[in-house]
Amino acid sequence: MLGASEAIVITRTTAMNARWFLRAVPTIVALGVGLAQSACESEPPIRCTMQSSLANDAIGRFTPLGMPRVVAGAPGNACDFQRLGQGLPLLFLPSMKQKGPNSMLLLHGFESFSPSPTDPNQSNIPNALALKAEWIGDRIQDAQVNAATDMALPAAMRAALANYPYVNGGEPPLPPADPTNVNRPYAFGKFDSVYPDANGICKATLTPSEMDYPEVPTHAVVVSIPGDSSYASPPTLGDQPATHVRYDWKNFRAIVTTESLGVEAFANVTITRDGCQADYQVSLLSPRVACTALDDMGNPVVPPVADQSLCNGGTTAKNPFGSGIHPGIPVNCEQVGDPINAPDFECLPTKMGP
Repeated sequence: MLGASEAIVITRTTAMNARWFLRAVPTIVALGVGLAQSACESEPPIRCTMQSSLANDAIGRFTPLGMPRVVAGAPGNACDFQRLGQGLPLLFLPSMKQKGPNSMLLLHGFESFSPSPTDPNQSNIPNALALKAEWIGDRIQDAQVNAATDMALPAAMRAALANYPYVNGGEPPLPPADPTNVNRPYAFGKFDSVYPDANGICKATLTPSEMDYPEVPTHAVVVSIPGDSSYASPPTLGDQPATHVRYDWKNFRAIVTTESLGVEAFANVTITRDGCQADYQVSLLSPRVACTALDDMGNPVVPPVADQSLCNGGTTAKNPFGSGIHPGIPVNCEQVGDPINAPDFECLPTKMGP
């Protein structure tokens, strides 16, 4: 629990992406942090933090640990339903050729929050951290900006969707109020220390995220969700059934050094969705970079193939600004989507630990 001096105000250390944290922290003041700091002796040490940006997601390599299992009290076919609906990372029925992994489930956003600079004890208070699956942010934003404005839906339903998913319970508590509350669409907690250890590792303890997400009925799509244009939005989006989701992150470790300032992290996560539970070892990397090969005009080649050079941090003729991934972070261009209907090559981190 945060102490009294910690509950005044916290300020963000990175840009906030509405798809990740929509309606989560509307009153927090932004505070910019450079992507690197010099090693001058007069400068303060680097605080434990994570870096993201409005333009880029983080992508995770999810390695399943054991088989998915049905939780007590759930229907015996709960995991079969998740396979059919692609509701958990990498979980699908290989025999169903028309189905495949949903790469959107690998995308996440993270956000760091620093104590108020007016707090006389701020130098001793660790930064806070929020971590959220992007598909949840997409669902929330789609409900609020598309379904809630579709005049074909009843007025009462539109009014409820405008505050989705907090229809009956209001909005989640703002950080740092009640940090143990799990009723948020994002996991929230604090770094265990103000500064990295001698190896540049920052550990964090996160409260799980567990929420009910009501049904989003079939509606017209006016605003493309997500907004990064990598996935096309149809003119009409079909019914999205109600779902109950819990993300429980453990053993969270971020690398925070002058060379890699909070852009890669490692953790274990247990995801429970509608009675089916699965464990993963996760390596998170920001920014997310697509690596489908491009032709001379900059268009994806057909059929799609991987281009490892697009993952390189250095500049190339096809990638004159580089990938944005730090050159010291090992990555591999891999197929993470449905290879038949939705091929998707992404630069994935190859390390699974610091």
